[in-house]
Amino acid sequence: MKYIHKTLSMSISLIMLLMLITACTPSPTNDPSSTTSAAASASASFSDQTSLPVYTDSDVSSLLSSDTSSENPDFPGSTGVSAGTSSASVGGQLSSASSSAVSGGADVPLKSIGDVYVNVKDFGAKADGVNDDSGAIEAAITSINKTGGTVYLPSGRYRMAKGILVPIGISVIGDTPTTKAKWHSISATSSAKAAETGGSSWMASSNFSGTWILVDHGKGNVDSAPTFRIQGNTTIENLGFVYPGQVPAATSVSEYPPAVGIITSVANRFVRDGMRIAGLNLLNPYVGIAIMQNQDIHNYYVGASDTQDGKISTGRITVSDITGSPLLKGIYIKGILDTVDIQRVRFGYSNFHNQFATYRHNNAVDFEVARADGINIYDSVSLGASYGIKTTTAFSGSSSIRASKLTIRSRVPVSVVTGMYIFSESDLYMSNYGGFCSSDNYTGIEVFQDPQCVHQPMYLFSKIKLTNEIRSSSKTDIGMHIKMGKSGNISVYDSVFNNASPDTTDPVILFERNDGSAISAHFLDCEFTNASGSGLLARNVTIPNGALQFKACVIADSLYSSMPGNSNIWFIGSKLKSGGGLNIR
Repeated sequence: MKYIHKTLSMSISLIMLLMLITACTPSPTNDPSSTTSAAASASASFSDQTSLPVYTDSDVSSLLSSDTSSENPDFPGSTGVSAGTSSASVGGQLSSASSSAVSGGADVPLKSIGDVYVNVKDFGAKADGVNDDSGAIEAAITSINKTGGTVYLPSGRYRMAKGILVPIGISVIGDTPTTKAKWHSISATSSAKAAETGGSSWMASSNFSGTWILVDHGKGNVDSAPTFRIQGNTTIENLGFVYPGQVPAATSVSEYPPAVGIITSVANRFVRDGMRIAGLNLLNPYVGIAIMQNQDIHNYYVGASDTQDGKISTGRITVSDITGSPLLKGIYIKGILDTVDIQRVRFGYSNFHNQFATYRHNNAVDFEVARADGINIYDSVSLGASYGIKTTTAFSGSSSIRASKLTIRSRVPVSVVTGMYIFSESDLYMSNYGGFCSSDNYTGIEVFQDPQCVHQPMYLFSKIKLTNEIRSSSKTDIGMHIKMGKSGNISVYDSVFNNASPDTTDPVILFERNDGSAISAHFLDCEFTNASGSGLLARNVTIPNGALQFKACVIADSLYSSMPGNSNIWFIGSKLKSGGGLNIR
């Protein structure tokens, strides 16, 4: 046992070191012409375009700051606020006043967030929830475009009838947004409430405290302009977002653009370092925060070049202290090869209108990563979504995530495709929260390698507690479903699998392969329990002898005894819960 622990510790350390050294990215190209026509056309398809000046590489290089101070002790080496400049082609409902905040040519002054501070009420903002305040907010931004600085939105309700571009060097900050009456606090431990009715009472001013944005634009078009589209060296902080045209305030679910967007493309390459999104309260968004390449939300550009030639880098981004109840996507990252640090996010239910709750549990992905490297997710909660964390095949590459200190209760807590992943110290629950989910299929952890991806995958799960709250003979409830190829391997260490399915159809571990390569799945120092007294530990489909191994594990007697055959599954130093040995190889 000591030898196994020592060897495992050394192996994990080596794996983590290799992950830091090796980026799971395609070979870079220096030819901008290699950009796919699909990506180019997406950038050009924004409606009502207003173009900002396009800068040369030398212009941008001369304006970038070198500030690398640590901003976040949880993620050592994260950059502080740095300055830069931008080129962009923006559209949707962004107005020309915002675009004038970046003047043309190489004479653009270096912007930094300093002592310049303006109050939107000095520019005519009413904050009464009735008048359109987007023009006043925009005017405040434009007034400090040459110096940079902070635009302050004091407590109130600001109706915005269009999206606004926040240029480099300008921050938008309000007073901490909270709800006082009608809306529910987001909590990972709360019980589902009785069904609630919709209507205008959800928008009463007595329900809100702090700074709130009433989003009144882009309904029906998820790809129209985000409410705030930021470009770099900036902070969006202490703002609440609520949608009067969305359930429960309205009668149906509708598409809306993201509350906050960071969007990069070939035409908008110089979105730069130092972006921070913090302290947001997202009550009923369709999409909360989008950090992505190309505007279109639903297009993953599968198989296309992601054009990451070093010229459309976003730099490091921090997203922290977010609460909310997204309907489709909470935090969405697509085609980004820079580090994104996500911490202290709480997604759950802001209301229990039946249509809202049903849509969320059947459609929402609280954290979605599509072709993105260097994603860190820490100390966060996802309650009652369809997927807690999901990675999706996009462009021609894969993703990498480090995640820890998570609590996820959803239909599928974790679903990952090809990439490099480390998940640790987390509680995962297969759940139909409040009975809102209509699906018959539940899986605790999905590991589905994309057979077309050129990268070799690596998956490591340690100190995970996975609990099956479904436990139904009439539904599919598999603890961990693995489909791999390309000589992939997965290791699960020091983890607990609670409450297997009560039948022998849905195993705790289902292991399949995509090709004829040598793949492996090792479970070390894990415990497999089953309160129902029946169930099935593992089923492997066309897997070579010894590819699935249980080492130094403790296994409920009923889970082991119901297995149809054990010859190709190895048990090394494992034992039954009753104490019997399982040294079978």
